[in-house]
Amino acid sequence: MMCSAKIKKISIVALMIFLIVLWATGMIPKTIGAVSAKAYVDAHHQSLNLTFDSMEYSSAHGSYFAYFTYPNDERIAFEMNGGRYFPFGVFKDLLKIPS
Repeated sequence: MMCSAKIKKISIVALMIFLIVLWATGMIPKTIGAVSAKAYVDAHHQSLNLTFDSMEYSSAHGSYFAYFTYPNDERIAFEMNGGRYFPFGVFKDLLKIPS
């Protein structure tokens, strides 16, 4: 019984450390940002047939950028809200800037 409780505690601590490492290295924030950006594009620009390309962090801006590609291989970027650790939504949509 005592051994089982100890194994459970060690497992929980190991899982927490694993999640912290994934978060700190950007794996989890990139995934959150990619899912959020894809949902945004599907909701607001579905007719443009944009394809998700990549998610990159810009230290100069302090935020992530989601890159999409048009069918003609032209790229467009959307700046994400939430900084480095929680990019949860689109902050700048260059397609919605009034001309």
